Amino acid sequence: MRFRGPTGPTGQRRNYAQSTVKGYLRIVQDFAQHFHQPPDKLGPEQLRQYQAHLFQDQKLNAGTVQQYVAALRFFFNKTLKRRYPLVLRVRPAVPEWSPSHEFYLRGGIERSSV
Repeated sequence: MRFRGPTGPTGQRRNYAQSTVKGYLRIVQDFAQHFHQPPDKLGPEQLRQYQAHLFQDQKLNAGTVQQYVAALRFFFNKTLKRRYPLVLRVRPAVPEWSPSHEFYLRGGIERSSV
């Protein structure tokens, strides 16, 4: 099976950046190479194992694993028309960030007298 990334039947992009298309292709290719099988022959158990591999062996952070999850979700839902396995619907915990964090990291602003 040949996966062309997030493209339509005519090969047109579906409003995805070229970098997203290339990234999704690379991720699906890495997934298939990890198991030495075509990606359409892999299933939920391999997805669980691969996600664990990304966290434990590759030591990737949650944001990066979320990108892998998005690419594999697209591949299974849109390309293969398979129901997306529940195991990858769980989003990895990502620390919350707010503008005030950066403010305090920079030491705040000196108070001026009014």
